[in-house]
Amino acid sequence: MNISTQDVNSDEDIQNKSNDNSSKLIEDEIATDNATINNDTNKTEDWKTFNVSDYKTLHSAATTNKYDKIIINLKSDIILKRNLFFSESIKKLIINGNNRAINGNKKYHIVVDGVVTMKNTKIINCYSSLGGGINNKGKLEIINCRLENNKAKTGGAIYNANKLIIKNSVLKNNQATDSGGAIGNDGYLSIKKSVLSYNTAKNNGAISNYKSKALIVKTTIRNNYGKYSVGAINNDKGSMNIIDTTLKNNRGKHIGTIHNYYGKLIISNSKLINNIATEDGGAAISNSNGKMTIKNCIINNNVGKKSVGAIFNVGSMTIDKTTINNNKAQFTGAIGNYGKLTVKNSKLNNNYVKYDGGAITNYESKVTLLKCAINNNQAMTAGGAICNVASLTISHCTLYKNKSPQGGAILNSDHGKITIKNSKLKFNKPGGKGTIKIESGKVTIIKTTIK
Repeated sequence: MNISTQDVNSDEDIQNKSNDNSSKLIEDEIATDNATINNDTNKTEDWKTFNVSDYKTLHSAATTNKYDKIIINLKSDIILKRNLFFSESIKKLIINGNNRAINGNKKYHIVVDGVVTMKNTKIINCYSSLGGGINNKGKLEIINCRLENNKAKTGGAIYNANKLIIKNSVLKNNQATDSGGAIGNDGYLSIKKSVLSYNTAKNNGAISNYKSKALIVKTTIRNNYGKYSVGAINNDKGSMNIIDTTLKNNRGKHIGTIHNYYGKLIISNSKLINNIATEDGGAAISNSNGKMTIKNCIINNNVGKKSVGAIFNVGSMTIDKTTINNNKAQFTGAIGNYGKLTVKNSKLNNNYVKYDGGAITNYESKVTLLKCAINNNQAMTAGGAICNVASLTISHCTLYKNKSPQGGAILNSDHGKITIKNSKLKFNKPGGKGTIKIESGKVTIIKTTIK
């Protein structure tokens, strides 16, 4: 996969913005800590600073049991000669990388057992079956770091079993032969103001979250690839909150971007754009028996090559104040529903499908549309805006300029039931009596204009 200059620069910008402040903070910490150090190394003290330039001195500092609190300053790039362990006997360990690299030589990685803060450090070319770059069993904070070209079976860059906080960092070009191209999470995970890009995995190209809590804020997740399943994130029976985050150009066989599997997922103030599902599932989101809320989001320009253009719901989902435009698919342009779905105060415009349901297909269960604009959608077979075979309520909505050979706005079949009230269906093609095609079932129209 080609990496553009723009992609690389935007990754580096994440670090450059915080580099000066991080460096000053570290210098202040070191100055304060050095003032408490006694030259008698036989005596246990609160703080000790080590300046290291090779694996031997780094390993010695990371595993000492003489000091409660340690600062390690990297003075050069270091190639690991075996796995590097950070001892749990150290109450607090700060690593100031000075933008130097710890290189695993495609054989070794880092294991964290204690409380570690890693700053301005590069973790590259590491390998392990669990956590290619880092296997975190303790409490790890990563600030202004880069984790690149690491490989594992699970968690290409990091596997987390306890508590992991990532800030202002880049996780790029990592690989998992099984799951979680960048991160495999079985603990608490927080990611803020970071970039996860060009990570790959057999399953779940960027993040695999299993029965755990995860928070993702102001982060860019792009160009990740899931060979057999999800392009970016799988939330498996976990609880996840995604805020003010961009997910774009991700690609998965079954789900382009996010899969919520029996979990709880809230996405707010975020963008999901230009994602692709090459087989079944939603190009942007699939909800499998989970509970989801999507609010104040933009879900545009996604492609379901053999599936659904944007969202596939088989659980409980509420969509509020969200724009779902310009998505394309083979079977449903924007939303395919088998669960309980409420869409309110939202726009579904300019979506396209090869067969039925330009914007929405309700296959089973119940869909409620409230105060929505569903305009300029197109279905090449039937139901320019909506195809319904279950229960559908449309209230205070507009359906304008949608088109299809049968049912310019709506197709109702297979004994589906529709109630339309206080709405406007205008300028659809065909319009007039052709606006709604009733193959079977019942359609009730109350205080609604149809032209």
